[in-house]
Amino acid sequence: MTKPGGMPLPQMLFGFDGRIRRRDFWLWSFANLAAGLTVIGVAGVLAILTVAYTQSYRYFFGLSVAAVIAMVPFGWVIMALQVKRQHDIGHSMQRLVNFIPFLGWIWVIGECYLREGMAGDNAYGPSPKVLK
Repeated sequence: MTKPGGMPLPQMLFGFDGRIRRRDFWLWSFANLAAGLTVIGVAGVLAILTVAYTQSYRYFFGLSVAAVIAMVPFGWVIMALQVKRQHDIGHSMQRLVNFIPFLGWIWVIGECYLREGMAGDNAYGPSPKVLK
């Protein structure tokens, strides 16, 4: 499946090469957030129901570990999207400062969600705004 602009969907969500538009970053990051919150919600409901049904916390730790493991793909997707947005702005992926609490997150919002990408080609590929 190929989306407009020519990047296949698996490359869009899981690859770290190329550039994506701000519009695509908004779309896929919020879709990723919604899917991740759904998984966490289902895991939470399962944990609560398990504790209520068994009257024991015996399975609670296992469900918590399963929820954390289930979140790994969602973390991968958001990192891949951020790297491609950084490429569109002209930065390398080494500028991922979202691991810095609060200030890094504010920087990511400014850079990835609000800043316009570079016009034309750059070192990371052709402009994603040019439809071929």
